[in-house]
Amino acid sequence: MSSPKKTMGEFRGWSHLSADLLQHINQMCHGMLHINNHLIFTRVCSHWRAIALRTRHILPRQQPFVLLQGNKVVHRFLNPFTQEKYGVPLKHNIFCGSIGDSLFSIDYPSGNFTITRVPSCTSLEMPPLPSFKGRKGRVCKILFSSDPYSSNRWVAMCVTVSKDVDVSIRYCRQGDYDWKDIDETLSCSDFLYYNGQFVVSDYFGSTKAVRISYFSSHPNYTVIAVPPEGEELLEFQQVYLVEYGGALYSVCQVLGESHNTYELYELDTARRQWVEVKRLDNVGFYVGVSHSVAFDIQGFFKTKSCLIFDNERGITFDLDQKTEFHWENPFKGIWVTHSLPLKPSGFEAAEQKAYLRLIKSYFPEDPFLGLHHATGDLFSLLQDGVLLCKLINIAVPGTIEERAIEMNRDIAHIQRIGNHTLCLNSAKAIGCPVSHIGVEDFLESRPKLVLEFIFQVIKVWKFFFYETVSRHRFEKTPQLMQIVDTDKGSVRLAPEKLLLEWINYHLKRARPAKRITNFSVDLKDGVAYAYLLCGVRILSELESILNIEDHTERVKFIYVKAENQGLESFVTAKDIISGSPNLNLIYVANVFHYRNGFSVSGEATSSMKPDDLEVSTDERFFRMWINTLGIRTYVNYLFADVKNGWVLLEVSDKIRPGSVKWHEAIEPPLDGELVNWKQAVTIWKPKNISGNDIVERNKKCIQELLWLMMQSHMLVLLKSARFIPSNVEEITTIQIAIVKWANDMVKRKDLQIQTLQDKSLSSGIFLLELLSAVEPAINWNGVKCCKSDAEKEINASYVLSLARKLGCSIFLYPRDIIEVNEKMIFSLIGNIISFCGSR
Repeated sequence: MSSPKKTMGEFRGWSHLSADLLQHINQMCHGMLHINNHLIFTRVCSHWRAIALRTRHILPRQQPFVLLQGNKVVHRFLNPFTQEKYGVPLKHNIFCGSIGDSLFSIDYPSGNFTITRVPSCTSLEMPPLPSFKGRKGRVCKILFSSDPYSSNRWVAMCVTVSKDVDVSIRYCRQGDYDWKDIDETLSCSDFLYYNGQFVVSDYFGSTKAVRISYFSSHPNYTVIAVPPEGEELLEFQQVYLVEYGGALYSVCQVLGESHNTYELYELDTARRQWVEVKRLDNVGFYVGVSHSVAFDIQGFFKTKSCLIFDNERGITFDLDQKTEFHWENPFKGIWVTHSLPLKPSGFEAAEQKAYLRLIKSYFPEDPFLGLHHATGDLFSLLQDGVLLCKLINIAVPGTIEERAIEMNRDIAHIQRIGNHTLCLNSAKAIGCPVSHIGVEDFLESRPKLVLEFIFQVIKVWKFFFYETVSRHRFEKTPQLMQIVDTDKGSVRLAPEKLLLEWINYHLKRARPAKRITNFSVDLKDGVAYAYLLCGVRILSELESILNIEDHTERVKFIYVKAENQGLESFVTAKDIISGSPNLNLIYVANVFHYRNGFSVSGEATSSMKPDDLEVSTDERFFRMWINTLGIRTYVNYLFADVKNGWVLLEVSDKIRPGSVKWHEAIEPPLDGELVNWKQAVTIWKPKNISGNDIVERNKKCIQELLWLMMQSHMLVLLKSARFIPSNVEEITTIQIAIVKWANDMVKRKDLQIQTLQDKSLSSGIFLLELLSAVEPAINWNGVKCCKSDAEKEINASYVLSLARKLGCSIFLYPRDIIEVNEKMIFSLIGNIISFCGSR
């Protein structure tokens, strides 16, 4: 028997928004998202459209939403931190999704899909779906996420139904020109993105994992579950997939004679079977055509355990009592839950413990940090930003001058913001791709983003990825060329992919049939580690290791033996067994750094000091700068990655929107080097440079063109700060204006400079006085009088740390200030002016 009818607001206790403005909206909720420990409901009908804005600040008191009627913005909700108003009129918005902490909506006018990140409205073009041509089909569901091997690229999967009810499953990767059919016949009831792969469930209870990556030519399939033992699942049921707490659940709607029922199953990964769940504690499920979500209902009043909310029929099903709750107009607006007390996934919990072990091992005696009293809460230790700054200094010593860190016991909120701003901008300066992480993520201790940040810092620290593995060692170490395919451009692969190729190189030598494609399930049984560690001569007992049947015992045996041989790591055997991709990647890179198997003498790689590690200041500066612009392509190796010209077109379009004729450009992997570079040269008109100079990798010409682009970007920043008129383009005039502004800010007459090449700048005193005039928070006690280059370097390091603490994204070395590098000084002071203008 059904319970009395209740509205969703009464039954669940949602915090709803502006009901008076939404009184005419009476259709069902269209979509549901789970992001940042909140549930977000949106709805779409023919006249009204409610779109959730992308936010790091989803809070119950001031949700940043915009309400649209047609394409007209009729109401905006304020962003609680910046108080800015955003409006994003999307014409045909239906599907929503999320990557990281950002909300995306998918627009499909005339069959062309556009993924829009709001409020920045950064569009990522997707190819049109074939079934949409002539309006003969419809999209049932579409999901997209970051590539499992490259967080800067997206992958997508969709299910379409044609006019004759023919179901098709297609996939698409960033850079693809069309959607591709899955090469295998799969019936599909539901699918979701789970642990780096799309999981597809059919109507019979079988489930397959489909791994799609930019780096693979076709998807990889793995059967991960079969129907439950002894169950005869009906053919005409609906199966929904949901994830909660790292576990995968299947909610099955069974068609009964009088009414439909639900059965709940959990995936048993060990047996590869679905196991029926009779009861869940404090877990609720929402199921619908386009979204399925699991969430923690603990803390919500008037809420029972084991509830499934079925959006299609407006019924809530209780697994315990086998009763149904009927809704009456359940969604008359948009609802956002209060923050949900979700448990971290298994991987997140393992990473948290591993990083805490690492930090404790490096700061055991620091009384201020109090690590000897720390329990298992890593995030509370990081809230003031001090530990994160110290971690960056371990990764690249001298990056942050510690005088710039606020290290009082009880620091104010604004001082915490300063520490985290310093931390983020310093991370960018050492090469961490952290443009998707903000200060508020640290302040609010968002687990996924904080752990991702620490992981990126550790990659730079532990592996020398960006300077050792990926760059000049190919030229000096011919053996490394054996692991890549130069014809396919593998030399320019991302560092993680290079490590995979390195492992497969050793596997091929020992066992040609064995190959791995990821740092998770392919490594957790220890077999690949056995071949690898024996291949690089850290271990020598391959046969006895492989004879160990239990994979847990095998991994523990390998780990202990390797540790006895001197391979130390804060990653434990338990972390390897868990299949955490980040921790396995760290351990593999530790092996490479310790011994890569190419050294003839068998020396540890870490003891070698090749002369190819010197990277020019300009190359590093331009690479870091490009990677902070937010373009689609991540630049690992400047002169190789710009060869095809596509990256420079992306940068050009970012600096001068609309300047690129994309219909004439040719995107890699197609060969369009000369075409793209001719267009880039046409846009920027550098003197005495042609497209051929770039294709032939004339480094001097490439740097000259990049300098023109960087200057233009600085002009945009200075004009936005209203420092110069919009019609000024002459760089000499701007440099004179910058010098005058700096002298006016620094009142001391004995420190005035004549140009940006003034030798007095090498002491750093003038720049410190300038920063003090902008933000009077300088500790002058440690400032040196500059009798030697060592003292100048201390001052220069302090200058850079203070500028980054203000919010400047700068990529100078202290040496650039000591040598008075005009280009770098121009960039530094220009960024300070931009900060003043934004403030």
